[in-house]
Amino acid sequence: MGALRILVILLGLAVLLVVSGVWYWTHHKIYRFDNEPARAEGLNGIRRVLFQATDGTELRAFVADPAPDAPVLISFYGNFSGVIPSLQRLQPLMDAGIGIVMLEYRGSGDAPGTPSERALHADALALYDQLDDLLGRPVPTDRRFIHGYSLGVSPAVALASQRAAAGLVIEAGYDRLCRFQETRLRGFPMCRLMWAERHDVVERAGQIAMPVLMAHGARDTDVPQVWAEPLFNALPQPKRLVVFPEGTHTNLIAQGLDKQVLGFLADPTL
Repeated sequence: MGALRILVILLGLAVLLVVSGVWYWTHHKIYRFDNEPARAEGLNGIRRVLFQATDGTELRAFVADPAPDAPVLISFYGNFSGVIPSLQRLQPLMDAGIGIVMLEYRGSGDAPGTPSERALHADALALYDQLDDLLGRPVPTDRRFIHGYSLGVSPAVALASQRAAAGLVIEAGYDRLCRFQETRLRGFPMCRLMWAERHDVVERAGQIAMPVLMAHGARDTDVPQVWAEPLFNALPQPKRLVVFPEGTHTNLIAQGLDKQVLGFLADPTL
């Protein structure tokens, strides 16, 4: 066998190995939710509701009903967590009477289905479109706000780019989540190699037609602030970026984000 043929075979095997590795990572390693089944029992003022996805999958959301005339925050949580602890971190907003409706992702806890970027976006739309039925009352557009934290920024921005709302809150956002995969893989160029599950949020930013409050921690080492800046720059006005000097990826509520959000919900004009 000639040297050139051996080289071609080796290159082909290397390409196959890389493609197989990227496929395996995108299908089995990106989404890491809590395994503990989510239950509303024992949580004051929280109830679980069921609704159907466009593909027929039974979906779940957890609801904290709003006080009279209070806004409703449609919220999407981050990776490496679950719907219950994610709800609990928003307790200051619920204490202020804000309604919270949080989608439980497919594959999170014992929720049916397999998580994917496409499913996250489609399920966010289904949640929005069935919100009145889930709450048992009409929620006008000017009382609907959208919130995404970390991974949840992707479905939040996708929803905000396709449906009307009074405002969007982006917490610990990014331009492309494939950057995080590169960090997990010590610099392996996933943003160049991934063809799915990329969460290229920045590509949808220009389609958003509502005020945006964006918050980030200066000490966030999981999603560094430099990843958030291209997204903020791509967003149309009106928009505002709040950077917490002592903020990390997980402590923005404790740093005062709850007060910023409450002010934004009361008056989203920036």
